[in-house]
Amino acid sequence: MYAPRRVSAAPGPLGLPAGVLLVALLLVALLVAPAGAADRVVTVTGDGISPASVQAQPRDTVTFFVAKRVLGGYRLESTGGPWSFAGRAGDLLGSDSFTVPQALGVPGTYTYRASGGGKVFQGSVVVPTPPPPPPAPAPAAARPGAAPPPPPGAPPPAGGSGSTALPPLAGGFGAVQQPGPLAGPALAQAPALAAPVLPPDVNGPLVAPPPTTAVALAPTAVAGNLPGQPTMRAFGLPSALAVVLAAGVLSLLVRASTAGAVSRPPRSRPGPAAE
Repeated sequence: MYAPRRVSAAPGPLGLPAGVLLVALLLVALLVAPAGAADRVVTVTGDGISPASVQAQPRDTVTFFVAKRVLGGYRLESTGGPWSFAGRAGDLLGSDSFTVPQALGVPGTYTYRASGGGKVFQGSVVVPTPPPPPPAPAPAAARPGAAPPPPPGAPPPAGGSGSTALPPLAGGFGAVQQPGPLAGPALAQAPALAAPVLPPDVNGPLVAPPPTTAVALAPTAVAGNLPGQPTMRAFGLPSALAVVLAAGVLSLLVRASTAGAVSRPPRSRPGPAAE
């Protein structure tokens, strides 16, 4: 059996792989190219140009790529606009692309044609005009309601010195003294204020209402017994005396029976007769 053989990339002129060199060249091309510039590619086929109209920006470049070669190649030349070039691309024995040596400059329409193999194709590259910058803000004098600025060299307006600096202050502390009388004209006496006169009432003078007469409330006796809380009077005095008398008799009886039981001597039982 054969062992698998590892295939390595062919080294370049400097001993590096060809892929690494290609990436390095692309990075160098991007760094050298002007900032913001791009390459617009136009494809030339046997049926025409694609796209027939290309939108580009100033400083962009245009490259024509021939997809179908013909004998003698395609002749590419400018027909109008702010550029002028002529060249060939797509020959059976030559290159497949052609880059216009001039970069697009000012805005406008750049026209060209590609002729070869008995066919002629027309195309254009359009660089639009950039939008105008926004208008500058109007000065203060042009704004409605704003006062016009003073002319150069004019004195400052009345009521001020025209300087925004603070006035100088005297340094140090003076002696403390009692305040003296104020110098200047005497204070005028305050004017007397007259009471306002009210207009007469159209409905006549106000009349106070007559005083109301107070009604005196006199007590009135009503015949009959008023209900109240029951007392011992409802049972009468004789009933109360009878209850007291019965309680006294009962107390005497209890005392007499108690005294008789205490004073009675104990009974002695006869013992057996002696022999």
